[in-house]
Amino acid sequence: MAMLANCETGAANIASAYNGGGKYDWFLPSAEELNQLYKIRNALGIFASGNYWSSTEVAANYGKAHAFNTGFVSFTLKKTCAHVRPIRAF
Repeated sequence: MAMLANCETGAANIASAYNGGGKYDWFLPSAEELNQLYKIRNALGIFASGNYWSSTEVAANYGKAHAFNTGFVSFTLKKTCAHVRPIRAF
């Protein structure tokens, strides 16, 4: 399930608060985990077009985001809104 992050709440908080399937151990994927999901996105068929946050920080105000419409990984300001895709175990 793709969720659009609330810029004031934060992507990691949204992922942590997710309780899909009655499970409460969801987290924000790392850049590498998100890249693996991107590689199999067509088989999964559950991603919206646009940027998804990873938990990988680049600097105090920047994190890595992965564009699921282009495959491009970018260093993005943390205050930017993007999709959140919580995962459990990878």
